[in-house]
Amino acid sequence: RYAYDDYVTGTSIHPQTNRPMTDHEVEYNCDRILYADQFGRAAAYGRLARTLLAMEQLENAEYIAGRAVRLAELYDPAWKIQEAVLRKQKQMDACLRLLETKERVYSRYPDYLIEIARKRAEILNQLGREVEAERVLQTALTRLDRHREDLANQLWLQIINQMAEAGRNEDARRTFEDFLEERQESGEKVFPIIQQYLAYTRKSGQTKEAARFLSRYLKRVRGLIDEAQGQLDKFLIQAYENDGDMAKAERLRERL
Repeated sequence: RYAYDDYVTGTSIHPQTNRPMTDHEVEYNCDRILYADQFGRAAAYGRLARTLLAMEQLENAEYIAGRAVRLAELYDPAWKIQEAVLRKQKQMDACLRLLETKERVYSRYPDYLIEIARKRAEILNQLGREVEAERVLQTALTRLDRHREDLANQLWLQIINQMAEAGRNEDARRTFEDFLEERQESGEKVFPIIQQYLAYTRKSGQTKEAARFLSRYLKRVRGLIDEAQGQLDKFLIQAYENDGDMAKAERLRERL
C-alpha cells in the first residue's frame, strides 16, 4: 500500500492458517525482529502458556506468557494470553495497565494501536468510566496518519456507538455529523456512512434533524462528485421519508 497514492488497504491470505490478513498485518509479520532467535524461544513459551491457559492453570499461564514477552516484546500471542488471564480473574484495572504497556511497545503499528485503544475503551465502559473511554478513542484518532481512513472510521463509529449506548442520542447524532463533515471530500466512500447515519437517526427518532442536516450537507458533497448525483438525491429522499415528509420526497423524486 502506497500512502501517497491513497490506495485503500487490501487483504492477503496467511499461507498456514488460510486466514485473511490486512496489508498492515503482513507488514508486522515481515518485521525482521520477529525472526530473531529470541523470538523463536518466545514462541515456544507461548505454546506452553496457551496449553496452561486451556487447562485453567491461570497463574502459570500468565507467568510463562510474561517470560515470552520479556524475550520478545512483539510476540503478540503472549500479550493476549496475559490479557485473557486477567479477564478470567476479573482484574480489569490490571488488564488496563497491561494494555497501556502494550500500547507503548506497539507504537509503530497503527492497526495494533487501534485494537488496543478499542479494548481499553471497552473495559473503561464496563467499569462505568465512559468519559475516559471516549477520551482514549479520541486520543487514538489524533495519532492516526491521515491516510488511515479505514481505522479512523472504526474509531468514529465506536465513539458514536458508545454515546448512543449511554443514552446520549443528541451527542451521538452531532458526532455522526462531525464525522460526515470530516469525510465530505472522500467521494463515494462517504455513501455507506450516510446510510448508517440515516439508519441511526431513524432508530433514535432524530429524523427531522437528519433531513435538515442532509439537505445542507449533500449540496456541498454534490459539488465534489461528478457522478452518482442520483444516489445523493436518493439519500435526501430517504431522509424526508424517514421524517414523514412525503410531499418533499415526492417532489424530489419527480425531478430525478
